[in-house]
Amino acid sequence: MKNLLDSLRVLYEPTSFIKDLSLESRLSGALLIILLTSVLSVLSGIAVSSRIVVSPTTPESQEIVDSLIIYKDFNLFLQPPLHIIISMLSISLLVYLVCSLHGGYGDFKSTISLAAHSFAPRIISYPVEAIYAFLTPEIVIPITTGGNLTVLQQFNEGVRLLYTRGFLRAVIPLDIVFMFWQLIIIWLGVKEIHKVKTSALILAVLASLLSLRVLGFKLFNINCRLPS
Repeated sequence: MKNLLDSLRVLYEPTSFIKDLSLESRLSGALLIILLTSVLSVLSGIAVSSRIVVSPTTPESQEIVDSLIIYKDFNLFLQPPLHIIISMLSISLLVYLVCSLHGGYGDFKSTISLAAHSFAPRIISYPVEAIYAFLTPEIVIPITTGGNLTVLQQFNEGVRLLYTRGFLRAVIPLDIVFMFWQLIIIWLGVKEIHKVKTSALILAVLASLLSLRVLGFKLFNINCRLPS
């Protein structure tokens, strides 16, 4: 608990905490941040999933709906923590590579600890998203077969509608705010730990953004095989 509380200083004392991080990697605290963030992401996924009701319109579509529920559970329960872990590792590797090529001083342990601690703002964002989800009315997605839209397209359209109604409309702009907060932590950390020039600092932050918005999602964007 003491390690976790110390690691949470990155939220309100980022400069002071990162100076300490440059002297000691604090991997135990980094691991706790990733574990807590992953658990909260799953709870947030459960909250969002509770707002989605997949309903078969014919007896023939019941089997398809069963497969779709598996797809829904993966995307809302399992993909978020996998995205966190993969993004954290890819941020660590890309930032360390960029900084090493530009004469950075930090070691990989400090870099991976920084990447993990940068997810601390998500400890706030995931509970907010869960609260917003519970305050949003359920949406029923009727599933039909043989139409112009595939089953997956029907489901994705239903999820899109969910995020355009009620309190969940605020999730996307909030996600941008929390991602920007995360990138600020990375910026401060790379500057203090690796002591690279501004050009390399910008490249490191862009590499982190790439990891967050592209690599983490693409590596685990696994879809179930669903009939049309």
